[in-house]
Amino acid sequence: AERGTLLHNVLAAIDFKLAGDSEYIRALVGKAGTPDEIIDGFTKLIQDFIESPLGMRARAASNVITEKAFLYPIEATRVYPEKEGLIDPGHTIMLQGIIDCMFFEDGNIIIIDYKSDNVEPGNEEEHAKRYQLQLDLYSEATEGLTGLGVSERYIHFLKTGVSVRL
Repeated sequence: AERGTLLHNVLAAIDFKLAGDSEYIRALVGKAGTPDEIIDGFTKLIQDFIESPLGMRARAASNVITEKAFLYPIEATRVYPEKEGLIDPGHTIMLQGIIDCMFFEDGNIIIIDYKSDNVEPGNEEEHAKRYQLQLDLYSEATEGLTGLGVSERYIHFLKTGVSVRL
């Protein structure tokens, strides 16, 4: 969990316009307090994302927003579908979340959620399904708060370098 937090902190601080420079990434990894023995490994994980097709799209975007906190009113049964029938259908709660990364492309928003899970290579698509509801809710909140459409949502597994579109 501590290493995942370090990776997220670096990704939150990245200036995507400078991200093509591996020394820039390495410096950010070091500033995040990463132990010396894993700086190279963390730098590679982040550099692999930056150089991936999805990372390159983010780098080319006119506007990239990282670690965007939000509060959004939503029906409780959207967050807790298993409680349908137990919760008053009109009951509204405040959904609180933090979107790891979003960028704008052709008037739409693309959402990326980074995961540092220990997922087996080849099992990323199956594992990503665990996050379907999270991305559905984040998309709904983003669209409601911005008035813009969310055209794509991705889970990016840092350890395998695979992005899964949900």
